[in-house]
Amino acid sequence: YTFTDLLPGLYRVTVTRPDGYDRFSVQNAGSDDALDSDVTAGAGLTSTTDDITLLSGVDDFTWDAGLYQLGTLGDRVWDDLDGDGVQDAGEPGVPNVRLDLNGETGAGATVTLTTTTDASGIYTFTNLVPGTYTVTVTAPTGYRITAQNEGGDDEDSDADPTTGVMARTDITSGQVDLTWDAGLYRPASIGNFVWDDTNADGIQNDGATGLNGVSLSLTGVTGTGTDVVSTTTTNASGFYSFTNLAPGIYTVTATLPEGYRFTVTGRGTNATDSDANPSTGVMSGTFLVSGEYDDTWDAGVYRPATIGDRVWLDTNGNGLQDAGENGLA
Repeated sequence: YTFTDLLPGLYRVTVTRPDGYDRFSVQNAGSDDALDSDVTAGAGLTSTTDDITLLSGVDDFTWDAGLYQLGTLGDRVWDDLDGDGVQDAGEPGVPNVRLDLNGETGAGATVTLTTTTDASGIYTFTNLVPGTYTVTVTAPTGYRITAQNEGGDDEDSDADPTTGVMARTDITSGQVDLTWDAGLYRPASIGNFVWDDTNADGIQNDGATGLNGVSLSLTGVTGTGTDVVSTTTTNASGFYSFTNLAPGIYTVTATLPEGYRFTVTGRGTNATDSDANPSTGVMSGTFLVSGEYDDTWDAGVYRPATIGDRVWLDTNGNGLQDAGENGLA
């Protein structure tokens, strides 16, 4: 812009903020007066320069005005049911999750804000002055943060699984950046019962006796492809569990106690049958989702029994094995 044919004298320039722009930039930020903004900063409809003294014949092209639009940053916190670090169809948002924003505007002002997710897991930090910002998510009690950067910007989790901190990002004038997501999951568990199947029918009948100290191993792969290996033993009542598992596919294998064999499988309900392969002790693989406790994996065992005794020549026919009465081969 220019104002021409001015008489020498004292002047001020007033700028009217156009629609769509939110604020005037910080005033006199740089050492180069030809490049900085010279009007008063803020959200006023108009803003004015300091006094300008024009001398005869002087052309003064150093009176500038910077304007900017406020930005927005945010997106979604969701329950990563399969633990793969990607927002899949049907995975719900997590409400009331705390997020903190820390940053610095382009003019060097510190910004600290806090918000929480809505009922759909959505959050936003609005009215941001252009600058550099970082979002940190705080996992609610019972949740953990899923794997980071497993998918595209619009579908992955951006929070560090240990700290909850997302990468720094620059917000420019008017930018709406809704790509900052955080996936959460609740640790899953699997287990149940090893019992002495005294009648070898493959069903936990009333009063079934659990076996203490039976060894079981767990193998699996999490939703992000991490291998899991763990072992445990049954307690005094025959119960066992593998806890604090990330969502994924898992298999339990029971080890036979000395002198025992595995009973038959598939004879009862999920809650009462034996699931261990009679030859190997391996149970079927199962997928555990976020927060699931699957307590249907049981193993029935029994000790082989023996029956028999003696056939003898009952010489006096009294039905008793008397001394000297011989066995019959």
